[in-house]
Amino acid sequence: MTIYRILYQSESLLTGTEREVRGRVDAIVAAAQRSNTASGLTGALLFTDGLFIQALEGEAQALETTFERICRDLRHRRVVLHEFSEAPGRVFDGWGMTAVAGDPRAATLFSPGDATAHRTSRNHALASAAVTLMRGMLDGPAVRPGADRGVRGGAAGGA
Repeated sequence: MTIYRILYQSESLLTGTEREVRGRVDAIVAAAQRSNTASGLTGALLFTDGLFIQALEGEAQALETTFERICRDLRHRRVVLHEFSEAPGRVFDGWGMTAVAGDPRAATLFSPGDATAHRTSRNHALASAAVTLMRGMLDGPAVRPGADRGVRGGAAGGA
């Protein structure tokens, strides 16, 4: 089976107190875990400074279906796809959908609302840097309490 990876960013439209927004993000992660278990997707969602950055991995058709659903979700806007390419393997294998705690380093990789980002030559390097940063954060204290850390071959999904 050929594995593909997508990486996208979007601007959050979630409102409320910091605690309320965090609760809504947790609900997004939980729903994504449930809805995508059968799709065989893995990945991570980072939410920081009003920006979603998500990496998803799996078969091309499952990624396309999931990304179409993500794009229709009214809880965010300005969805920018930075990468959709064949991957040498899963970076997030062993993690179904997991939430990565906000880290300002990730928000600096992409400019919110940069609709031309998908056309730039630096896109692949930025996508690789974001995936590497997110994966590294999963090995340290940046994984939020309650995040799913061990659903092998399990769920992933979208904001």
